[in-house]
Amino acid sequence: MELKLILLIFFGVSAVLIILTRKNPVKSLFWFGVLSLFVRELSMPIIDSINLGFLIFTILVVLVPSILFSKENFKEWRPWFLVLLIGFVNTLLFGQSNEYFIDQDVIFKAFDWSSKFLVVVFIASSIIHFVKTKEDLNKLLNLFLLSCFIFSFTAVIAYFGFYDGLVIYGAGSLNDGFIQDLSRDIIHSEIYGIGSSNLVFGVSSIGVLFLPYLDWKVWKKYLFLLLIAFSVIISLKRVAILSLVFSLLYFFIIEKKKGNHLWLLVIPLIILLMGTSYYDLIFKRFFGAYGSLTQIAVTDNSSEIRIDRLNLAWETFLKNPLIGQGAGYLTFIHNGFLEVLGNLGLLGLVFFKPIVKPLKNIKNYFYNPWAIALIILMITLITFEAAINRTEIMYFLGLLYGGFLVSTKLITNKNNE
Repeated sequence: MELKLILLIFFGVSAVLIILTRKNPVKSLFWFGVLSLFVRELSMPIIDSINLGFLIFTILVVLVPSILFSKENFKEWRPWFLVLLIGFVNTLLFGQSNEYFIDQDVIFKAFDWSSKFLVVVFIASSIIHFVKTKEDLNKLLNLFLLSCFIFSFTAVIAYFGFYDGLVIYGAGSLNDGFIQDLSRDIIHSEIYGIGSSNLVFGVSSIGVLFLPYLDWKVWKKYLFLLLIAFSVIISLKRVAILSLVFSLLYFFIIEKKKGNHLWLLVIPLIILLMGTSYYDLIFKRFFGAYGSLTQIAVTDNSSEIRIDRLNLAWETFLKNPLIGQGAGYLTFIHNGFLEVLGNLGLLGLVFFKPIVKPLKNIKNYFYNPWAIALIILMITLITFEAAINRTEIMYFLGLLYGGFLVSTKLITNKNNE
């Protein structure tokens, strides 16, 4: 038996025993589920692979049906259920005649694509059900920040060559004497850390938003900010860099309003960045995307492929703008809005409630970091990446949306007292 399997069994059994001995085992299972969201997809014998976080929250929904079907939660999610059902039926009825479903299991493909939205529903609903107090919400935030720390810390130690356990680096790693393999036509980072993709750096950068509201010592905030920023820079992920820029801008505004000078820490970070080869690499990454969009400069293959896929999604939407071509018809479109429109048509717009809700009342929500985190996640990862097909990103969309809904409820209850 492989050592990895033995360790999985050992830690799995240990976690079950600990949860069962707790005073409230179901709520303990919930907190364990939140804690496990940073864990990548696990390879398992017989069942092939498993998403631990999704499995735990599915078990919770089965054990406690009121998580989904309480009056409050069902009202929140019933438009999602209805649209997913329409998309699934559309696929079953017409899928075999569509070119992208030929020689494929249409039921599996439709369910696999739809399940990514169920990830959001299960996690956000569980948060609404179990997180009832400000203390619970702070605990949820701390577990989110722990995931941000783990993503960033493992990337940094991978960068320095001390960690090589998962999807870290191949040619172009620091161990080979180079950070990048510049012979490739696409400049990208080889530094991943424990995350299943470098998309998670776009999530971890959002952790910066919460720093002004934390009762941490100043040195701890300094260290956390530097760790997050450094991991994003070495990732060379354009969307993560955009997410970091937006998060830092919000951070500056809040810290300046509070009269603090913590934001000055970013100045030496920018100077350090300008003096390294990463400045040039980051510039080339963004300039390649600009060239692909305008066709008047040097392009890169990655951006050109993505643009072709975006055009495909738009053309697909125009063929059937009301209900789309069916759930799972298009996948890995680097724009979540267009992917949803192509698959589900205009009905799919209900899935963008997580950005509409905070934007609709941004004046009141501006000092709610959960609301700003949702907005930044939606306008970066969901808009410019194939995030809908990435369970590890949908995990955190569900977490942030659940945190936002609970935070607004707590504020409303406090104002009504």
